[in-house]
Amino acid sequence: MRGVCDTYFSLFNSSSGDLKLHLYHDMSHRVLPSNMQGTAPSLGIGPMGLQEQQALLVVAALRQDHKERKERKKRTTQTLETQQTTPSQSSFNVSQIVSRLYASQLPGQKIKADRLKCILNKELAEGARSVASIIIDHLFASTKLPFKVDDDLLEKLRWKTNEQGVRTPGVWTGEKFREPPKHFTEVEFSGWMNELAQAMSSATGSPVRRLWSHHTCNTPPVGALVPCKPDLVLLDTTYLARIQDLNIATDWALIRAFAEVTSEMKTPQRMHDTVKNKSFLTFNCQPARRLAISLSFNGAGEMALTLADREGLLRMPETLLLPDGGPDVSLMLLRMLGILMFGTDIDIGLDPHCEVDDFTGKVKAITVDKTRFEIEKEVYSLDSLVGRGTQVWVVKRSTDQRRFIMKDAWTQRNRIDSEHKFLTKIRSSDLPDSIKNSLPMIMCGGDVTINGVCDDNSYYRSRLGGSRTHRIHQRFVCEPIGEPLTAFRTKKEFISAIIDVIHGGLCCFKQGHS
Repeated sequence: MRGVCDTYFSLFNSSSGDLKLHLYHDMSHRVLPSNMQGTAPSLGIGPMGLQEQQALLVVAALRQDHKERKERKKRTTQTLETQQTTPSQSSFNVSQIVSRLYASQLPGQKIKADRLKCILNKELAEGARSVASIIIDHLFASTKLPFKVDDDLLEKLRWKTNEQGVRTPGVWTGEKFREPPKHFTEVEFSGWMNELAQAMSSATGSPVRRLWSHHTCNTPPVGALVPCKPDLVLLDTTYLARIQDLNIATDWALIRAFAEVTSEMKTPQRMHDTVKNKSFLTFNCQPARRLAISLSFNGAGEMALTLADREGLLRMPETLLLPDGGPDVSLMLLRMLGILMFGTDIDIGLDPHCEVDDFTGKVKAITVDKTRFEIEKEVYSLDSLVGRGTQVWVVKRSTDQRRFIMKDAWTQRNRIDSEHKFLTKIRSSDLPDSIKNSLPMIMCGGDVTINGVCDDNSYYRSRLGGSRTHRIHQRFVCEPIGEPLTAFRTKKEFISAIIDVIHGGLCCFKQGHS
């Protein structure tokens, strides 16, 4: 509401006289602060009616409020940029809304990596958790694997047969991996994990769907707000072959997972920070993303896994893998690679209801309640990692090309009915029909289901403990489609519409408290 008042004031200075009187009349009901009351003579204006006096006092109050808020915003920005990367519990609670504001960027607006790091550290102050390896059992469950990953598989990996039928030693010695990476470089790790996948493919007959690439360690992928360079990226085999043939840069929209590698014996803090940044960019560039998975390796031969979703980060602590991690940890890595490199798009965190262009990575269409809607344009996208992650599109129904608005969000489980309840209560109230007829009509949608199961993050988070509220994925299709602000022909027409919005909100507020 206060932002709307600023809009009134900015238009007041250049509007016509008639528009001023219209504005005065509709804002004269506002109550002025005590320090602004009775100050009309100081404005240097001659005799005037009561309405005109009230209107000028309102404008003076708005001017003062606007000045104070600009100064307060400037102080907040300076505090946000100089604050430590690990703020205290109390500072996060005080500035949580401010953090959400600054995490949300205008569409396509570039931001610096250091600023993104500061934003995400605040945003994840309560949303980053260290969890035991039990997360592997939930995220990479054996029921999701295209083949069994057990001791029998390790036995098959001990030997490999070439085209001439000659058996040679395989990737597994019987106790550990044969010839693992020694220098812990990006080239080594991408080649080694791809070799493991090819060995599993030969042993099980399952085709490899994705491969690791190290080309982004020097050239940042395109399409992101920040030019970050993942050490390794997981790409579909068809897409990888295409960009190699055409010699073009990787697009963030088509990165399926990423990994970070360091030769340092202990994982540095900068690696944790870059995992946060790149997890954010994965969500930012991929509207169909439900969760993001990343791996990390350090020079001591330790491996870690990080899962990012709309509730925060879950990080499995470093586990010794190389050179002598043993069968149990080796099977853990093979399970992760089995899902990442052989599994379905659902298993790696993508929404199966979204049709994504195989080359550009853009969402072409989304299916809701068995109805296909083609994406016409994006209206709104909340560029943040933690929270609702709201996205809004203008869509066309494929059957008749009728246009609708589609809204996608991750709602807290204890608030999933709030939108429906509000609309139902307003429609059943005594408000004027002009207000009730202006409400959006939900045509279809609700909770997103995948394979008959509601899409939420409780299936892997609920078993980890903690009191955080889990989020559920919801998607709605509604009408009518609103006009953009730039579509108004005159300022008077624009302000009249804003006044109607304010009156409608006040009527709903009074009705709810009557």
